[in-house]
Amino acid sequence: MWTAASLIYDRRTFETDPLEALHNYIPCKILMFIAVFAFAGFLMKAVLDRASLSRRVLIFAILYFVPMILVLVYKIPEGFLSNDESLIFAEASRLADYTWFYYITTWYYIVSMMLFPSWTGPIIIKVIIQCLTAGYALARLQRFMEGSRKALLLYAAFILPPILAYTTSAHRIPIYIFLYVLFMYVLFMDRLENAPLTWLKALPMLFLMAVLTQWRTEGIYLAVFGPALMIVCYPGVYRENRVRNIVRLLALSFLIQYIVAIPQYGLIPSRMEDKAANRMLPFYAYTVTNMYRNGLDTDDPANISSLDKIDRYLNVDTIAAINDHLGDINYEDALILYYQGYDGRRTDADDGDYTAFVEGSKELMQHNPDVLMRTKWGSFDYAATVYDPVLGFGLLSFVISLVKTVAYNLYAPMILLIAFFVYSLVKLKERAWTSVFYVLLSLCLLSHFAIVFILAPASYFKYYFPVYYTTYFFAILLTILRSERKLPVK
Repeated sequence: MWTAASLIYDRRTFETDPLEALHNYIPCKILMFIAVFAFAGFLMKAVLDRASLSRRVLIFAILYFVPMILVLVYKIPEGFLSNDESLIFAEASRLADYTWFYYITTWYYIVSMMLFPSWTGPIIIKVIIQCLTAGYALARLQRFMEGSRKALLLYAAFILPPILAYTTSAHRIPIYIFLYVLFMYVLFMDRLENAPLTWLKALPMLFLMAVLTQWRTEGIYLAVFGPALMIVCYPGVYRENRVRNIVRLLALSFLIQYIVAIPQYGLIPSRMEDKAANRMLPFYAYTVTNMYRNGLDTDDPANISSLDKIDRYLNVDTIAAINDHLGDINYEDALILYYQGYDGRRTDADDGDYTAFVEGSKELMQHNPDVLMRTKWGSFDYAATVYDPVLGFGLLSFVISLVKTVAYNLYAPMILLIAFFVYSLVKLKERAWTSVFYVLLSLCLLSHFAIVFILAPASYFKYYFPVYYTTYFFAILLTILRSERKLPVK
């Protein structure tokens, strides 16, 4: 009934007649139907089968949602239409393509507004994903631990200050992190419980892996590590008919990756290099601008040649001026592209000038690796220490600022991750599957960090959110399991 009604109210929800944008409307409507039927099936099983995992998931999700109500009441009036989200929402309202942020984001908005015909639709769906992820994590862990109340400690992973702060954010990263953790958690728990890899499990897992690989550019490593993790976590893949099963899994993974990429690149991808170069504008502009402040020798003949090329598209005098004016605030974003009074782009630049700019930017980075690394480290440090303790405004303000300083610090999870990786490498000699899983998980997170560290076009805490959250989630999870001696030795 809900899905049928949506066919009627869609005409009021969206500014464009669905018949004029069928290339987006039809696949989004299909995804909506799948989501509604899957959720309805989940609810029916939860209500009718008292012993089902679905019932426990629903109970734990509701228990998590109760305190979340206070967060929603406080946060929703702030809305989510800021910066990127306002652009995506505008395009989604017209059922239009906005492939700059990858089509998955636009489709997420469209499907959300089909389900809940309001600007809050994307927020509501995000909150549902968050609550169901928490419910599933708690329910699955408690079942494995045979009803132990210690499983409830995993709630701690879902009340971290950044998680609560981003509750009403419809930005793709706060949604991505829950899907990312869910993928890793399902693999880990399936291996703990020796669950087989059935077609009913393989298809949604491979689809989720493809979404995680492509929705964020830095997820590209999952195209390799994702199948490797699945092979490790499902022994049936390699114990019998090893070669055939692995080839099948890899072929199916490649096929699903290709299918997921079609709406973005077409059936036959073309001009991929040109599209990538256009999307890299913020990265080049951001990096070159901040290199100026990190020891770039502008009198070096090789640098002068590169800067002349850059100047054809981005005014180098403006780059110098914005550094003098804003200093390290330039780490926050590619401000050189839009900051009032300091927009460095030349209005008369053409495609040839942009090509020269890209070439000059690459040359500058290659010729000054030390300056590049100082710039990238400075950018990370700016995001890693976003808050500092505040004195002089009362005890409560000091405590809140101290909590934020600790909770939003990125050095702590990175140190923990590196230590975990080294420990896992040492434990590989014991030939336990857990050590192999830990190494692959660590490699995923370190790859994610490295890609963001090098390619991030801004210094945002949320860019490192998947690494931050997955590290803390598994740290809490493994601590709980070890306390109950539920981790296998071999």
